[in-house]
Amino acid sequence: MDRAIESAITTALMTYCRGVDRLHADDIVAAFHPDAELHYGPSPTTARAFAELVCASLAEKYTSTQHRISNIRIEPDGTDDGGDRYRVETYILAYHVVPDRGEGRELLTFCGRYLDTFVERDGRWGISHRLLLCDWSARDPLGPEMGGRWAHSGRGEVPDPIYG
Repeated sequence: MDRAIESAITTALMTYCRGVDRLHADDIVAAFHPDAELHYGPSPTTARAFAELVCASLAEKYTSTQHRISNIRIEPDGTDDGGDRYRVETYILAYHVVPDRGEGRELLTFCGRYLDTFVERDGRWGISHRLLLCDWSARDPLGPEMGGRWAHSGRGEVPDPIYG
């Protein structure tokens, strides 16, 4: 495996996760090629449409999310429009904090996998096709937050220091 390709693919995956957690649509879209097809449910969608929908939905439903990736397996898968194509399987562990609306906070945990096709176009590696698979999920009560004086992460309209 070429280390430069592996690095470009891994960086795209991590940029996507940061974009989802910070509600930064441009980071989400940056992981994909403009004509990418995403399958997160019954109907395929585009990266831009998904990014706008997911940012609004996560902002409305959760006070915080963390998407963690691991077990990234990158395998050659032929060519696409004259360039190399790779099939990439990535494990995803995502936490979603539901605000207290009278019954206490909850933690939604999602474990699954991204099955991506990565291709290089115009010198940039990006996802051309994504399928999200669910392995399991859970919903658990959350106790009180830890004490302490922490700087808080930004999301959406509240800028995060990573972008400043």
